[in-house]
Amino acid sequence: MVIWEIASGKTLRYLRGHTAAVLSVEWHPDGARLASSGADKTVRIWNAHTAETLAVLNAPGEPVGNVHWHPDGKRILAAFAGGVKIWDTTSGKETDSFSIQLGRYVAISPDATRVAYSDRTHCVRDLKSQEIIRSRGPESRRPPVWRPDGKQLASTTDNGPIVIWDAQTGEVVSSILTKADQFSSPAWSPKGRFIAAFCPNRTTKVWDTSAFPPLFSLSVPTLYDTTVAFSPDGGRLLAAIGDGTLKVVAVESGRVVLSMQYDKERASAGQCAAWSPDGRRFAVRMRSDHVMIADAETGKPMLPLLPCGGTVRSLAWSPDGTAVAVAVVSQQNSGRVILFSAATGKEAATYGWRKLRAHFP
Repeated sequence: MVIWEIASGKTLRYLRGHTAAVLSVEWHPDGARLASSGADKTVRIWNAHTAETLAVLNAPGEPVGNVHWHPDGKRILAAFAGGVKIWDTTSGKETDSFSIQLGRYVAISPDATRVAYSDRTHCVRDLKSQEIIRSRGPESRRPPVWRPDGKQLASTTDNGPIVIWDAQTGEVVSSILTKADQFSSPAWSPKGRFIAAFCPNRTTKVWDTSAFPPLFSLSVPTLYDTTVAFSPDGGRLLAAIGDGTLKVVAVESGRVVLSMQYDKERASAGQCAAWSPDGRRFAVRMRSDHVMIADAETGKPMLPLLPCGGTVRSLAWSPDGTAVAVAVVSQQNSGRVILFSAATGKEAATYGWRKLRAHFP
């Protein structure tokens, strides 16, 4: 995995230790630590400043699909094929676990009291009472997505509709019906009013959940996938298209306020697009093994492309917007996290297999 400093593109840290693909990475709420999960059946906790491995937590014989910090920063939740485990990060002891039959991806509620997952039907499990609420909607193996206030979830189905359902009762609140066979996982706007999804008919659609006719539809060239992300204020939607095109759309009007065509080799895909916390920049994957940081107003790259030395699987901004963590898989199928920071543009430290080699200015 890689972390960059945003202002200069400086490589802050390479975090190496996973022996197979890194599948998920998440910042600790204080920005000083990272958690990552991998196909090597482990969860690793890192010191983001030194690249030191603070803890290695072992899952029971399965790749760990995703990992989440509890808001209190003391516990960590990991999902794998067959179940979910929660650890106390201070002691390293398991504090809770439960089994699920399908999938290895779960979504923790904004208040970290519940977990949503797909187990033929969509389910919500209360982590304290262990009560399970099952959606009354159609079956699907895809994980649901929480509305930012935690009151509702949106989920795609195997036969087309996006279903919005109540997290307390499981009752379907509404369905968004289209002619598309399937959707990508939907994305909520930060205030929970809008939903965006990429459709197999090569369009990206945005709906107002209070009305439901599409606000606008953004066409995408054939054969290219699209990753979408709302800006922190919910007013803009970033669409990163696999042919190297980036578009920013004003959500209320549907007007394209920015459209940039980079060379077609610079493909972006796989949930690798994210806004900075202040909404002034965004980061996207380019050429599969690079990351570009661009100005959100002009679309112009703020730095040279940041090389990652392997396929970029996911990326995330630090809470203060000063660094980006990137999960990378090499040709040898080993995984690492690279941290890039904002000071000089030069590499500050490399965490190797046997020792930490630092170059501090």
